[in-house]
Amino acid sequence: MAVSFLMIRSVLGFAVIVFVATWAVIGEMSQSKTLRVSCAHNAIECLIRKNATVTMKAQVPRQIHVPLRTSVLKRFESLANDIVHVNQNVLLLRELLSEIWLNKSGLKDINIDYSERLSNFSFLICLINEHSLVLPGGRSLDPLTPIGNVPSLRGKNEFYHVRNLDCDVKKYDVIVEYSMPNYVNYETSGIFSNEDMQKFVYVPSLPYDIQIDIGKKKSLKPFTTFVNPDEPRRRQFLDRMELEGVSIENVNDRLGASSMMQVYDVHGIMLNIRQTDHHHTLEEFRVLPALTRGVIVISEDVPLRESVPYHKFIVWCTLDNFSSTVYNVINHYTEYFDSIFGPKSDLVDTILSMRSTANHALQNRIQFLANTKQVQV
Repeated sequence: MAVSFLMIRSVLGFAVIVFVATWAVIGEMSQSKTLRVSCAHNAIECLIRKNATVTMKAQVPRQIHVPLRTSVLKRFESLANDIVHVNQNVLLLRELLSEIWLNKSGLKDINIDYSERLSNFSFLICLINEHSLVLPGGRSLDPLTPIGNVPSLRGKNEFYHVRNLDCDVKKYDVIVEYSMPNYVNYETSGIFSNEDMQKFVYVPSLPYDIQIDIGKKKSLKPFTTFVNPDEPRRRQFLDRMELEGVSIENVNDRLGASSMMQVYDVHGIMLNIRQTDHHHTLEEFRVLPALTRGVIVISEDVPLRESVPYHKFIVWCTLDNFSSTVYNVINHYTEYFDSIFGPKSDLVDTILSMRSTANHALQNRIQFLANTKQVQV
């Protein structure tokens, strides 16, 4: 199976990948000429079950380590490298594509005689990296942007717009969404047809193995990762926290997932607030990677919080009680850490389930395209 990429293009607000797959059969075939699928119906789930380890040694620090990285990435490792520092879910996306192609866990129902004709089967992927949940008056909001059915956190009989700067839904075959609240905003709006909604695939921002160091000494000085700390709302927040006695470190000199992992692995508490008063989608590119490395995340409340698969592992608050929440977490760090990451927590299972769900959704979408798109022969 040979794979090539015609174009990777990154512009303001969205990234477009034109993906071309040229098929050849790899591995054994049964006499019925259908792909033989190992590990039942999902090779990656089998891989995770075989390799996942939970080590609880007597020494400190103890470690919970669930490997998510796989060795099948080679054909996809350059995919969208120009935007991976922005869209950290690209790392998971290209792994899932690798698994679908190289592990043959996807597209399992396609007859080989048919798949051999897919000599020029291509599909367009659009990567979303913006907020969909935007209130009237928000920056970069087209006044013609339709209003959906999700009520504002501010009340006042106000509803969020359904902002979709990133992708022309009719144009693309697969739309990769990093945020479940964004997805719910699209789905409940009534704007998109069922056919259009089937193009959306939630691929969470999981650039790392899950690694929780139990007992490791970390800095309890809260930190943020604001690219521009002088954005008015964030500057007001930082100044207010300083006046209320909370010293905060802002880390904005690191680029890319590997560099940020080093930050997460030495810090214990991260703070997250919205950039503006109007853009209310949870900043999952910031929050989720930190959580997978054992960082307690304190975040300003967001709309559709319950739709975030890992919402119960975030410490939620408002701007009014942010400093008191930070003090409480610092003073009771061990208790908070144990409730989020300890032996009774199901965080690891939740994240593995998110990854598996993304794997299935992407498989199903690509299989649908392979069976229905016009094939050039």
